[in-house]
Amino acid sequence: MENITQQKWRCFGKSVTGTYHWRSELRNQDAIQWYPGHPETGVGLPVILAVSDGHGSPKSFRSDKGSQFAVSTAIRVIQEFFLATQNSDINFSTLKDGTERLLPQRLVSEWRKIVQQHLQEHPFTDEERQNLVKEDGESAWKAVEDNNFLAYGATLLAVLVTESFIVYIQLGDGDILEVDSQGETTRILERDPRLIANETTSLCMNKAWNEFQIHLEQYPKGISKEMPALILVSTDGYSNSFSTDEGFFKIGKDYLNMFKSNSAEEVSKKLGDFLEETSDKGSGDDITLGIIRRAENDDWDLVDLALSPL
Repeated sequence: MENITQQKWRCFGKSVTGTYHWRSELRNQDAIQWYPGHPETGVGLPVILAVSDGHGSPKSFRSDKGSQFAVSTAIRVIQEFFLATQNSDINFSTLKDGTERLLPQRLVSEWRKIVQQHLQEHPFTDEERQNLVKEDGESAWKAVEDNNFLAYGATLLAVLVTESFIVYIQLGDGDILEVDSQGETTRILERDPRLIANETTSLCMNKAWNEFQIHLEQYPKGISKEMPALILVSTDGYSNSFSTDEGFFKIGKDYLNMFKSNSAEEVSKKLGDFLEETSDKGSGDDITLGIIRRAENDDWDLVDLALSPL
């Protein structure tokens, strides 16, 4: 029984280059990382999952690096945050304040430190300047000179799951979906109504910490059945491949059903093919999906574990 309890939480994901980027020989601008276990399937709590989408615009010509720095920073900073919450004196009010006020500032600050270090070791090149000026003009290069972080611009979505609470974090576009045991799927953090077309908030913005959306959900400790059965974290290339939210939300039930007849490892292996097909038929954009699964009794993994000889 102890073994089975440990196996209940799984985390994995995949990032694929979009059809449009692949045909144009452009790099994947997305990034994903999780704890524990990355790049293998992670097992057990706490779970931390981070996904980022580099802007890929002419001004953000190093955004593939920016997204990589975003997810690695998020994993490290959120780990530190989780360790701090283990102090038994911390009440929910203090936890909420730290989550909403301090965590975004720390995420932005640490991301910027890594960007500055990378820029110091790898200064902007003449080729990068010439390419940007050719595409967007001298004013675009002036904008990057005024704000070096713009070259690394990226979004950030992250989730922390513990025994007693879940933290949802979002800066910029993309989606965090929560799926219950019946397959009912909801978007945890609603889209920012200010963002239209390809506009998005970003780590490269001035006072970016003010643009974060944070949601903290508390649960009775050890009562995992009240927690979501599935949490899906994706870049906007996924939802943009569907004409309606209703169509997009159906993926919640689809993935939920997959775990009934497939192990998490099998779902993980198939995930790249699913996402590539979706990009090809939909947005053509890079697609990244991270999955956090709270296994239920009829899941393949738990049935297989329960039947295994001791």
